[in-house]
Formats: sequence, structure tokens, C-alpha cells
Amino acid sequence: MRRYGVPKEYTDMILDKMTGRETVITFDDYTSDPIPVDNGLDQGCNLLMYGYRFYNASQIKGSIGKKDELATNYTDDVVCATAAKTIKEAEEKMRTLFQRDRGPAAWGQTHFSTYEFHKFAAMWASRARTQITEPGGRKRHIKQPPMRIKFDDEHEVTTVSTHKFLGVLLDDELRFQKHAAYAIAKGERWVSEVKKLSKVMRGMHGTFTRRLFYSVAAPSMLYAADIWCTQPAKRTGAKAARGMGAAIQKMESV
Repeated sequence: MRRYGVPKEYTDMILDKMTGRETVITFDDYTSDPIPVDNGLDQGCNLLMYGYRFYNASQIKGSIGKKDELATNYTDDVVCATAAKTIKEAEEKMRTLFQRDRGPAAWGQTHFSTYEFHKFAAMWASRARTQITEPGGRKRHIKQPPMRIKFDDEHEVTTVSTHKFLGVLLDDELRFQKHAAYAIAKGERWVSEVKKLSKVMRGMHGTFTRRLFYSVAAPSMLYAADIWCTQPAKRTGAKAARGMGAAIQKMESV
């Protein structure tokens, strides 16, 4: 916290709060001897999330070394990205990013934060196609098949076509069509639930039904829409809507 400019009076308060603490484990008729608490804030403390943002800030700061690298996090959810002309080059850059001095691997070892590699996901985000030659000499372009990315000698991750990060379904072409379908399904499900509460004879008053829809159903469907629904609906003559146009029409019907 001092490194990021927090006044010493505040850091001293945090230090006092974290010094000389003990806890016990109690169940049935058993109570353990006092156990020293060497790190971390009290569970439920209002400063917990605030302090953790400082605690893991160096995880991201140490990751970014070049202009073709990106890293961001929200509490314990982290995403790192590298840009390259080929997937092999991007893989090598990602491994370098992860293993460099003061990078994520080093941060995990020095901050009591062991990575669970089975929770890792890797994605090759590109709309490029790979050319293959089928039997008979016919050439065809296909999406990049899954491949394994090695982070170190012991851990590797297979690339996926979609992954949910902070509630948004990312796809390997960054078109967000799958998330749009997911959002529409959420809206339709909420409408179905609201309908059950708004029976004409014995249901909720229309004013409260409308309030419930706009306070719960609509925000649930439109969560992070400024990220995945940035293309406006366009129609030119008889042409169908492009981009997110079709999804927007379905959300309007909801």
C-alpha cells in the first residue's frame, strides 16, 4: 500500500489490525489451542476487498512488459493476453509473460496464492482460417483446431472456443453471438417467472410487475451490454440486420 502512495497513517492502522492475532477452532466439545494468524484480514471485514486490490496489484503490474501484452484482474479473476501473427509466437509470449521476474508465477509463490491450473482457460482469438487439403486434392479453410499451451514443464492448458469471464461469454472470434443467445435466454426465463406473479385475478399489481421487470429482468439480460452489444442494428432496404441487429430485435421482443 505504501508503494502505491497510501499515507503511512493508514498503513500503520492496517498493520496494527493485522498484528498479534490468534484464533481457535471449536466443534462439538473440542476447542483447539490458540493458533497465530500470520496474514490476511478478518473474514467479513469491510477493508477486505479494498486491501486485496492492493495485495494482488503487483500480479498484473509485473505481467505487462511490452505494448503487445495486456493484463487485468478483478479480485481473484485474472486475464492475460498477448498479440502475435501466429499462435506459436503468441504461445511463446504468453509463457514468457507468465514466467518472467515479478510475473504471475513469481507473484503466486511470494503471495501465498497457489494457482489451480485445472481452472485455467486458454483461447486463441482470431478470425483467420487454416487451409487444409482433403483427400482428392480439394482445399478447404477451417478454424484453428484446439492446441495445448505449456506454461511450464508441468502444466499445460488446451485452448477452447468459448470461456466465461466475469459473466461474459468470450468466443474465439470475439463476435459475442453465443453470449447474445445466452442473454436472450436469461431475459425470456425472467419474463416467464414474472408472468407467474402477475395473474390477472390473484397476481401482483401491474405497477409492481413492471418495476420487477425493469429492476431485475432487464438488467440481468443487458449485463455488460456495452461490451458485447456494441454494434447497432442496421437495415438497408430489404437487407437483414447485421452485427447484433438480430439479437437486438429479439431483446426488444423480450
